[in-house]
Amino acid sequence: MSLITLLVLCPSGHTVQVKANPNDNIKKVMENVCKKREIASNRHAIKHKGRFLDPVTTIRFANLLNRSHLDLVEKAEAETESEFADVALRETETGKRFREKFTISTSLKNVLEKFEFNSDNGGKNPVIVFMAHEVEGWHKMEGTTLEALGICAGRSELLQLSFRAPGAKESVQSESGAGGTIAAPVNNVEDAKNADRPRRLCELMMEERFFNASMMSAKPKNPK
Repeated sequence: MSLITLLVLCPSGHTVQVKANPNDNIKKVMENVCKKREIASNRHAIKHKGRFLDPVTTIRFANLLNRSHLDLVEKAEAETESEFADVALRETETGKRFREKFTISTSLKNVLEKFEFNSDNGGKNPVIVFMAHEVEGWHKMEGTTLEALGICAGRSELLQLSFRAPGAKESVQSESGAGGTIAAPVNNVEDAKNADRPRRLCELMMEERFFNASMMSAKPKNPK
């Protein structure tokens, strides 16, 4: 797939050209720009035509064309101090859900331990799926953070948990009952950023939208 060029205007007034794959997410673009300018990526955000772009959105989904102009802007101090995400975990076999706030630097292993899952699962490996990304096994989960998986601070996200015998391959079934294709394994941060499985992505995005909508409707309304 051919690369495109994005033109990013930095707060210093410098314009940085970034070569990117249309399937890369906005966060990767921002990190590349910040690396070139030697500034902290967690204190900045990307805007396009005055609108903030979601860091986990892909370039293609954001409708960015070759030589699109973007703005790198500094976050407000209050935003940079908030590094928590609202994470829900759904165990696919039982349908049980667990929910807690975590910093995005929390490892997946610590998330499971918080919800009282441990390595005593009859020799089966835990498998976590988020969007098109899959992480299998305690060792890989210990080295994979929520941020590396693509979860950003201030968001509410749903993770799918199942258990798999070593060497076995299964598809994770969604709440709707339809089976999905196997998500791309995440071996490191780059895999998490670059994995792209459109059919699985669409399926899980629909479930996460339903989850987010249900959480919004559950919030108490302010009395008039």
